[in-house]
Amino acid sequence: MNSTQSQEMALQETGASNEIQDREVAFNLFINRLIGPNKQSTYYLHPQQIGGGIGPQEKMVMAAMESCPFKCLISGVGGLGMGAIFGIFTASVDPMYTINPNKIPTIKEIAIEMRTRAWSTGKNFAILGIMFSAFECNIESYRGKTDLYNGLMSGFLTGGTLGLRAGLKPAVYGGIGFGLFSLAIEYVLMSRH
Repeated sequence: MNSTQSQEMALQETGASNEIQDREVAFNLFINRLIGPNKQSTYYLHPQQIGGGIGPQEKMVMAAMESCPFKCLISGVGGLGMGAIFGIFTASVDPMYTINPNKIPTIKEIAIEMRTRAWSTGKNFAILGIMFSAFECNIESYRGKTDLYNGLMSGFLTGGTLGLRAGLKPAVYGGIGFGLFSLAIEYVLMSRH
């Protein structure tokens, strides 16, 4: 090997090591910015700044997650889970609504009671979540903005629809009550941001 070839190899190695050093420096700066002593807010950190962009699959997933049917599905599943937990809790506090009060209940009867109450309450919460989410998503899409009034209106419509089974007056009162409750929840959630 002559001296020219060795110089070229040395330059290539130096170029490669400079590239590796540049990557290490960039990585170290990135880590310090996220969790190091120079931690900064990641609010202004975009995927393009860290070497990536939003690809077509990510855009498709984001669009699917922002769709009304997906929001309704998530609300329904979440409502079913929360309602089941609430049903199990209420069955453990007051377990005697289907069990014969004249005899000591067995573990099997209590388990059946808890399962029945969990399923019943879970279905009700799921329906409530789906209705509220559908109203809110459609109102938000129609108005084109996210604010407190979306929760108020969707709460009023959900409470009114649920109360309509009992008549017009309970529907109005149910709508007002659920709307104010939804407004309070939205206010608390939006004030955190």
